[in-house]
Amino acid sequence: MGNIENQQMIVDKEILEYLGETRKWTMFFAILGFIGIAFMVLGAIIIGIIGLVGGTFGGMHEAWIMGVIAIVYLAFGVLYLFPVLYLLKFSTNMRNAIEKSDKTI
Repeated sequence: MGNIENQQMIVDKEILEYLGETRKWTMFFAILGFIGIAFMVLGAIIIGIIGLVGGTFGGMHEAWIMGVIAIVYLAFGVLYLFPVLYLLKFSTNMRNAIEKSDKTI
């Protein structure tokens, strides 16, 4: 195996166009992911509030179940945050790389 640091990759205009399209789609899906996470967190808050209100008026069993559901929603929101952040990071780094390579070609 050779030294990877000394190797160069040749990218032509067609590949840059494909990478530009990929960057646009990844940015779109990253934005959709952040919107989905916001809805998950909002849903967890609403479910938690409903559980608290239901617990004060009636059965603690229902309040406990709603609390668990709210925690699960929050956990999935936090778990889903990391892939979306990496998708956003890929998109911004790809934009910077395309802009840098446009100047050199």
